[in-house]
Amino acid sequence: MANIKITMTQLRRMLQFLEMDISQRDISKKLHISRTSIAAYKARADGSGKTYQELLKLDDATLSSI
Repeated sequence: MANIKITMTQLRRMLQFLEMDISQRDISKKLHISRTSIAAYKARADGSGKTYQELLKLDDATLSSI
């Protein structure tokens, strides 16, 4: 799990970038988040069984519980 929690805005932006197939390295540069944190959040998103688009449609509380 990531050591630093990110904001919901950053998480949603990260999901948008992942959906657009932007590399984790580029996402890291754009959002100023470590690649390790991005990898951890990506793994949790991928493990949810939902697409990035489906995750983006969730409300903040539901998304943060994933």
